Parts: sequence; C-alpha cells; structure tokens
Amino acid sequence: MEHALRERRRVSRPVVLEAAADSSPSPPPRRHVPTRSDADRRQRSGRGCGAVHRQPCTGPPRAGGGRDGPAAAGGGHGGPCAGGAGPAPRRPGVGSEDLAPRAAAARRAGPGSPGCARPRLRDPAGHRGRAAGQLVAARDGVRPAPAARRGGGGVAAPPAGGPVRRPGPRVRCVGGLLGAARGAAHSGAPGRWRPGGAGARRASRGRRGANDVLPVADRAPARLRRRGDRPHGGGPRRGPAAAARARGAAPCGLIALAPTTFIRSLSMIRPASRLAGLKTSLIRRILAEAPADAVHLGLGQVGADVVPELRAALADANATVRASYVPNAGLPELREAIGAQYGVSAMQVIVTVGVQEALALTFLGLVEAGDEVVIPVPTFPVYGTLTRIAGGTPVLAPLRAADGFRPTWEGIRAHLTERTRLVALTSPGNPTGAVATPDEWARIGEGLAAAGVPYLSDEIYLPWQFEGPGHPSLMTHNPQGFVASGLSKTCALAGWRIGWLVCPPEMAPPLVALHQNLVTSAAAPVQEAALVAVRHGVPWLEGPFDLPASSAQLRAVLERSGWVVEGAGGGLYLWCRPSGASAGAVDDLELVRRLMHEARVVAIPGQAFGDAGRGYVRFSHAVSPEVLAEACRRLEDWRPQAG
Repeated sequence: MEHALRERRRVSRPVVLEAAADSSPSPPPRRHVPTRSDADRRQRSGRGCGAVHRQPCTGPPRAGGGRDGPAAAGGGHGGPCAGGAGPAPRRPGVGSEDLAPRAAAARRAGPGSPGCARPRLRDPAGHRGRAAGQLVAARDGVRPAPAARRGGGGVAAPPAGGPVRRPGPRVRCVGGLLGAARGAAHSGAPGRWRPGGAGARRASRGRRGANDVLPVADRAPARLRRRGDRPHGGGPRRGPAAAARARGAAPCGLIALAPTTFIRSLSMIRPASRLAGLKTSLIRRILAEAPADAVHLGLGQVGADVVPELRAALADANATVRASYVPNAGLPELREAIGAQYGVSAMQVIVTVGVQEALALTFLGLVEAGDEVVIPVPTFPVYGTLTRIAGGTPVLAPLRAADGFRPTWEGIRAHLTERTRLVALTSPGNPTGAVATPDEWARIGEGLAAAGVPYLSDEIYLPWQFEGPGHPSLMTHNPQGFVASGLSKTCALAGWRIGWLVCPPEMAPPLVALHQNLVTSAAAPVQEAALVAVRHGVPWLEGPFDLPASSAQLRAVLERSGWVVEGAGGGLYLWCRPSGASAGAVDDLELVRRLMHEARVVAIPGQAFGDAGRGYVRFSHAVSPEVLAEACRRLEDWRPQAG
C-alpha cells in the first residue's frame, strides 16, 4: 500500500494526497452534523473537520482526480471525516517517505477510524493545509462549497458521471482592487488565475482597471488571505500579494459583489440631462473680458446709491430682529403691502429671493414635459433656460423692428397651440427698452384670458416708463396669471436679493411648498427693509438720479456717432445697430469686442439675447452721471463699422 501511494504521488498532478485509508468495505457511519466550533477544533488539532460527505466509505481513496475525473473534493473516498492522524507537514518540500507512518496507522485502524480523516493536500506552490476541494476548485475554476470558502469543513465532489460544476458568475470588483481583476483578464483563459503570469504580476503591483471582472470561485479562502506563505525549504514569510500570486489566487483583500452590482467611480459623475447646454451667460463672459480701465455700460444695474432710510431699516432689523426662521411665504405685513399694490389678497403673494427665484417658481410649478412656452424675442434669456429645465419647449415669437420691438396680441396669438402652457412677457423690455402701448397691453391680457392661457409678466422695469402715459400691471386686465417684480431696479437693491411673485389663489399653496424646499424663505432683515420701501413707494433712489434724462443723453451721443437707436421708451437700456448696414450684416460680438478694446466702453452683443438679437448692441444708461459723462466722451470719438 505504501509503495502504491509513492507511485501515485510521482505521477499525480500538483495536488497530492498526504494520507489515505484502507479500501476494505465497512458499513456506513452514523451521521453526525458538526457545528462550526467542532470543525474549527478538529481543524486545529489535525483530526479532520467532522463533516459527513455525500457517499459512504465503500471504496479505495482516489488521489487527485484530475480536471475531468470524479475525484472526491472533500475526502479520498467520500466517507466521513472521523478524525485525523495528526497535523499536516509544516513544509511543502517534505518527501513522500513521510507518508509511511500515517499510512501504516490508517491500515491498522481500519475503515471509519481516524485514518479516514479528510486528506490534507500539498502542492508545489506551497498551499499548506488546504482542503482538496478548495485546491481543485481553484485550479479548475469550480466554485467551492460555502464551507470550503470559509476555510473549514469538507467539500463534497460530484458523484461519478455526474455534472461538473462550472466557474461561478463573473462579478465586478471595487475600487483599488480592480487591478486583481485586470490581472485575471490578461493572464489567460477567462475566469482563471495563472501563477506568475503577466496578469498576476500586474495585479500584485496594484494596477487598477475599471470594469474588470473576476469569478467568485477564484477568491482565496479567508485563512489564506490573512497570512503569507513560506517558500519551499523555509525562509522569510512572503507578503500577501506574493502569496496570492504564488497560489494563483487574487491578491488578499479582494472584494467581490453580486453579479449585477455595478460600482461607479467618482470620475463617472456627470450632470443631469436637464442641465445639458446650460452655461454662464454671454453677458457675464463679456464682462469678464473687459479691460480694467473700461467704462461699463453693460449690466442692468442702477448706478444710484441706496437711500439712507433703507440702510437704517436694514441696520435696525439686524439689531432687533431675532436671527430665526420667518414664515416661508414672507412676513405677513410685507405680503399685505405688496398685495395692496395689485389689488389681491396677501395669500397670493410669495416673497422670494430676488425676481430670479420668482421666475423659477413659476416655470417649475407650471410647466411640464411636452408643454410649450411662448416667448417674444429678443428678451432676457432666462425664460428659455427655465423652460428647458422644467422639460418644456420654448416657442419663440419674434418682435418686429417695424413695431418698435413692442409685443402685440397678433404676434402672440399666431404662436398659441393646444400645448401652450404659458406666455412670458416683459414691458418695458430687456434688452430693447420697448414699452407696449396701453391699448395693446390690455388686448394681450384680455386675449390670453379668453384663450385660457396663463401668462408670466416680468414687471421689474414697470416703474420706468418715459414716453406716453404708460400701462399698468397686466394683473389689472387678467387676474389668471403670474406677476414677478422686486426692488432691484427701483431702489438699487440688486445685491439684497428681494423680490416677490403674485399668483392665482389656487397656485399659492404648491408654490409656497416649492419655495420652502428651495430656499426656505428670504432673509428676515431684508424683508423688514423691503417693507419700508414698499410702504414709501418706488422708485426711491438717493441723489440727483434722473433716468429719463440719462436715456436721452446717451441716445443723442449714439446717434451722432453712427448708431441707430430702436425701441427706446423705458427701462434701463438702448437697443442699437450701426447705421448704414442691416442687422444681419453685422457681427455684433466682434463689434462689441472692438468697442471694448478700442474705445474702452463695455456693451452687450445682441446675440446674448438669442438669435433674434444678432446684429444689435445693448447699452445701459442706468449709471451714475459721472460714469455716463465719461462713456459719452469716449463714444463721441469712435465710429462703428459694419461687418
């Protein structure tokens, strides 16, 4: 028997049996299901694991079994592990003569004795004490049973002629451990590790590879991942990566997830599709390019100072008002004062963080995917941007130069469809400065009411109407709409970020909830100061600031310098094009850059307000008298050139 074992060990594969038992038949043993503690205790004492295998002990042990053979994975012959004949050799290089005492003891004891212990295996790579099923599974790509993967218990082999287990599911690996999977992918057949191969060497160096995979079966048992291995003949203990490479397994610490689990790295974070194409406006980009000594006529910002009364009101609020939450919709007394201006209840007023938030509440609270929003253009670009963010489609209604870029009911009605959800209006206009006539304004409001289409009227410039009697708020002609306004342009409070939204009664509760979830509320001290301004009346500015006079002054200089001014009648802007050329023949962006670098005057190209504004340039006259005088002096000496 000993001679047979020696011969078998010479011709067997690298996985070798170290103990065997007599092949004489014996009755099946009494079944005993061990606990985990039993298995661990037997494992430490070298007496086997106590596991019961699939087949009774009826034949001689099989050594090896090969890749295609039916060798038992947990024992030499499928019998119970009733004990052990002593611990496995400590060194993988011990000769086959060491098997003689154990084989003799097993022959004397007979079947079912401690000689029938689960065989301990050894391979040239130095796998001390590994169960046969673990090594065969690791070598052949077969997924071990759970007990073997935990490092304890036997692994039952399929019966002779039975199905052979195939490699387990392929899984994605995590983070810095992806290098191990890359090594597997580059070392040969899918799902296998080849000791010493290029893939293993790359894995041991810790190279990472996104989306690489590794079979579950190729994970090393926990007890082997926790420690290194000794080379043949002793020597210093090797590190975990070297030990993993030697035994053909993944580097220690490898984590495998479920087959359908995908982990995205931070480099794959991308913005939502609703933000596609969203970028900083051309207005801001032009201002960033301006020379340090340029005179700015670009921003729509009032150049006057804040009145002392408002500064004192803000200071008093900071000193006396508690720094605590206020009602989400705003201070009740401020809402009452604003509602009185429009003839509506305070419940229809929401105090917002600037007019910009009031616009966002309207679009996000009303527009859905597939809806259309009619927008007369050229106009402030935020209307189209908010429409797309909300999922709607902007429908552009061009304003005609023959009408002075004023909105008309005929121009709006031509673009209404059954999918129209909103019409966005502003008068006086931005960037044109055009003011709708009172009769046309009334027709627009009444026509939208008859069509059942709500509107959004941006009335931040409403107090600044220079020519004619002017028109009131659109709310007076049609209460089924939304009005956004604030104090930025009338009290020079652009940086205080205070505005409001007036809406229909049925829309107030959901919009207040949206407002709460976006910003909670506007700042309490600023609301206290805004209450003083609303009760006083607007415009309310400090110093000798005459906006109609500044508009006339700048218009005269531009017309003498070769510009054609169109649409002026209110607001803060003049809408111009070079004389002697049509708007389509002018590169407004290049023209503005020439003006900025040659005359040192900053203006805004018309294309910043959409394609309908190409060929035009917007100048702001709402600056201080000193700045306006210097700008006029520089513009007198500079002539625009078409093309």
